[in-house]
Amino acid sequence: MSADRFDPVLALARGWWLVLLCAALVAAVLGLGLTQVDPVYRSSTTLLVSSVDPTAVLTGSSQGGGDVVRSINTQARVVLSDAVTERAADDLGLRPRDVREAVTVGVEEQTDVLVVSATAGTPEQAQTVAAGVTAAYLDIGQESAVAPLLAQADALQATAVQLQGQVGAVPLQEDGTPDPRAVALAEEVASLAQQEARLRAAADLATGQVSVLTAADLPESPSSVGPRSGAAVGAVLGGALGVMLALLRGWTSARAGQRGAARRRAGDEPVPVATTGPAAAPTSSPTTAAPTAAAPGAAPSAPPAAAAPAPVASPATGE
Repeated sequence: MSADRFDPVLALARGWWLVLLCAALVAAVLGLGLTQVDPVYRSSTTLLVSSVDPTAVLTGSSQGGGDVVRSINTQARVVLSDAVTERAADDLGLRPRDVREAVTVGVEEQTDVLVVSATAGTPEQAQTVAAGVTAAYLDIGQESAVAPLLAQADALQATAVQLQGQVGAVPLQEDGTPDPRAVALAEEVASLAQQEARLRAAADLATGQVSVLTAADLPESPSSVGPRSGAAVGAVLGGALGVMLALLRGWTSARAGQRGAARRRAGDEPVPVATTGPAAAPTSSPTTAAPTAAAPGAAPSAPPAAAAPAPVASPATGE
């Protein structure tokens, strides 16, 4: 392989110090930088959202589940509603905006489970906020489930009181037996009383359609990246940067070598001289050429013969 050809392995072998230097520098910067950042802790509560009302058996209402996905997405929005965050803020002594910023709600894939998470600067604060938001959400959900049951029970009680008054107003028959109308009204009052009792029992048991699977935990370690983890990540990123710089350095060096070799080859080749016409024959000097030196041991050459004079024309003959 030519020395001027780019070789990645050779480039990395020659630039190993770049890899180590970049890894050490980036790791130090990230590690030291994260020491100045406060850690963040996360606490989570998991809730099971049921599509069936648990009091449906007592009240005799429909137990249809409806759209499960829509129901759980609605409950996820309810957790972050103003009613829940404001009640949680009042209980925790925080501002509602701070509660909204600290709390996130997610839905576990392919389940009916909500995950309510809270972040804070300390493990205890994160657990407190997560538990407070969950309690406020469950309380409001229970109130929403209990309120209609109690309203129905109160309405039945008022109707029963009115019917009971009508029963007392119906006189007895002549033989002293109760009037059939009074008997029918009394039976209706008893039926209403039974319905009222079932509704109030359902209200006592009602907890909404949400139950707690796991309570808010106390986090043992921060969820944010710490100095050690940051230094490790920085070492990986810095090493990758060093590898790229080493390869770039090797590639530029190989390119420079190739250009130098090309220039050297161009300098060794004869340069042809272009002519515009046929080569001119050498001309002799008008003066007599100097005799050439004879080789040692050779006989001296004869001097060149003198040129014969030009003939002169005779005046008598005219030639």
